Amino acid sequence: MREDSILDYYREGPGRSWVKYASCKGQTELFYSKVAYTELSIPENETPQTSKPLIIKVETNSQRITRERAAKYICNQCDVRIDCKNYAIDTVQQDGIWGGLTPRELDYIRFDKES
Repeated sequence: MREDSILDYYREGPGRSWVKYASCKGQTELFYSKVAYTELSIPENETPQTSKPLIIKVETNSQRITRERAAKYICNQCDVRIDCKNYAIDTVQQDGIWGGLTPRELDYIRFDKES
């Protein structure tokens, strides 16, 4: 991050001002898993068990691991990584790489904070 950008970032104060300085900006496909959402088809005479859409993962474990490693590499060089991680913890993000952490890793941190 350039020096003038850092000054602008700190002048803007708390909130989500960090987002525009994030290294991941514009690389959504690298930071989120590839999933397909489809509506459940429920016959008329049956009651739906859930109102949530059916989620079909279209990414193999190998693809996920490769994608997450690449995303974490970018995060580890990002000047606003800590702000991003804190935002993800505070807002309970359940998808994507945030501050260099997966949702499961963020859950561990959240759990430790609550204990």
